[in-house]
Amino acid sequence: MSTRLVWQGGAHEFHFRIGELRALQDETDSGPAEVLARLNSGFWRVDDILCTLRLGLVGAGMADGEARKIVDRTFEEANLYSMAMTACAALTARLVGNPDAGSEDEPGKPQGESPAGGTLVSSTDGAA
Repeated sequence: MSTRLVWQGGAHEFHFRIGELRALQDETDSGPAEVLARLNSGFWRVDDILCTLRLGLVGAGMADGEARKIVDRTFEEANLYSMAMTACAALTARLVGNPDAGSEDEPGKPQGESPAGGTLVSSTDGAA
């Protein structure tokens, strides 16, 4: 269940297996849900953002060194708020799921519609 996001670091797949979730927990000294709550609230820590993005890239199959380079480069070039939105989207997709993905229980449901009638925007590249 990986999620493809377009963000200031490029277009990449993000995924969190049990190893990445445990590493996130160890590296932030917080459970994944706590990290997600901070990202959602705007009261995040820098490592909430950087670790979430790096580990999400690794979980989707990217080498750790390459993931570090992308996250570090993006950190130098992008604003942290935009990076926090991407980290939040990646972690939400794993912990909560994507309501727009549909299921066998909802055949014929239009793509891009959430159960509440809204839409999910998967681009967090900072462009309006």
